This record gives sequence, structure tokens and C-alpha cells, in this order.
Amino acid sequence: DPRPLEEDLTKHYQNKYYQENQGNYSKNYTEIEMTNFENKAKLFEYLYKKYSNKKMRKILEPGFGEGFTLRYFDNIGVDTFGIDISDEGYKFHNKQLESKSNLVIDNFEKDIFFKEKFNLVVLDHFLEHVFDLEDTMRNLKHYCDEDTLVIVLVPNDFNLLQEYYLLDQEINKLNSPWINQIEHLRYFSKSSLQFLFNSFGFEKVGNYLSDFPIELNLIHAENDYYINLKNGKRAHFTRTVFENLLYENSVDKYASLMEGFALNNIGRNLIGIFKIANID
Repeated sequence: DPRPLEEDLTKHYQNKYYQENQGNYSKNYTEIEMTNFENKAKLFEYLYKKYSNKKMRKILEPGFGEGFTLRYFDNIGVDTFGIDISDEGYKFHNKQLESKSNLVIDNFEKDIFFKEKFNLVVLDHFLEHVFDLEDTMRNLKHYCDEDTLVIVLVPNDFNLLQEYYLLDQEINKLNSPWINQIEHLRYFSKSSLQFLFNSFGFEKVGNYLSDFPIELNLIHAENDYYINLKNGKRAHFTRTVFENLLYENSVDKYASLMEGFALNNIGRNLIGIFKIANID
């Protein structure tokens, strides 16, 4: 089994992830990036209102990280709950959540930490990291009732543009430069994500969405951020400005475009919406 040991993975997230600016996290963000975090939370709010007729009162975010999503929902009057293996991220960026939210610093897979059922559960880049996927899904189901919406974001790896890049650069899939063995323990497609949720009694709601296809930068070598890591910042800046413009123009219209991205299997992240179909 090439996966890291569970105790090594736990130590990695507790002691390294935020402190060393790894992954998608940073000690400092620009105003454009902060706006982008808020806009993503607005997308979650939009999707909830689109697919639920219940007033949102409680949200749970396993792997809440730096706490930007919980901060947005706390600011609009929703009761916020979060579980994360590390407290470094939110204490640096959103320490006010410590007194305003219901936070548990522990491993989501290991226990049931809240008795509540939630209107919305957000799994934002969470499922690809967990060690025991079955325990995670069983615990997730505990927090859901027939009205709960679960919004899932996972990397859309091996999408159409990435497949083109592998072919163009003559790279074997096993050597794909986006593979991160210690952090991404599994990879999802639309079909595998739906199979997972169906297996645990959930059904898909609406269409898949996918966000900005940042891999457009890989078509031309001068923009390739795998060849030159400095290109990554430029690509990231383009993505955040593009998304902010479209979000601010119309969340509804951008969501429609995101559905088109997913339909064509492009876009950096895959977004699925699920609700429970069978209450055991």
C-alpha cells in the first residue's frame, strides 16, 4: 500500500500544513484572494437556496481549515460548526470563530462530535485527504437528515486539459505532476464520486459544476507552471480575477457556465451536490 501511515498523515496536517504555507493555504492573502473566498461561500449559499426550500440554520464543515467559509455563514446569521485536525489555519486568519462557532479539533473519521443534524454540509477539498473513506461517509451520514444538502468539492484531476497535457508532453499517467501521494490519497471523477455517495444512500441533486479551467495555461510552454513554478502565481491571479468578475456579475450565470465546464470535463475542481435518499 503506497499510502502514508495514518499516524504520519495526522502529524503532517497537525504540524506542517498551515505553518509551512503548503497546499492551498497561506499565511497572507491579497484582497483579491479574500474576495474569492467569500465568493465561493456565496456559491454554496446560492446552491443551497436553489436546491432546498428550508431556511439555512446550521452548517457543518469537516476540514474547515482557515475558516473563511464558516466566517461568511456566521456573518449572515447561520450557526456554524466545524471539525478539523489542525487549529493553526483558523487561529491565524479567523480567530473570532473560536468564540462564535462550534469547533472541534480532532479527526472527523474517529467519532461523532455533534448531535445536531445540519441543513448544509460542505466538504471542500476534504474527501481526497481522509484516511478511511468508509468511516468518513458513515459519519457524514450521521449528520444528515432527508433535508440536508451536501456540497462536495474535489480536484478535477485527469480532466480533458490534463489528459491533453500528458499526451503532448509524453508523460505516463503514473508520473502526472499533479499527483501528491501524501496528501491526495484518492482521485475522483464524476462517475466515481456519484458511485461513492450512492453506495452510502445519497443521491445527486442537480448538475455537476466545475470552476475555472486553470489548465489552459498548460497548452503553451511559456505558461506551464509545472516547468516554471513562477507561472503558478500568474495563473492563480488570472483565475481569481476571472472568477471574481463573473461572481460579481451574476452568481447564477457563473454557476450555469460552471455546469458547462463540468459537462465538457474541464475545470480545476469538480463540485457535486448530494442529499440523503435512504435514512437507516
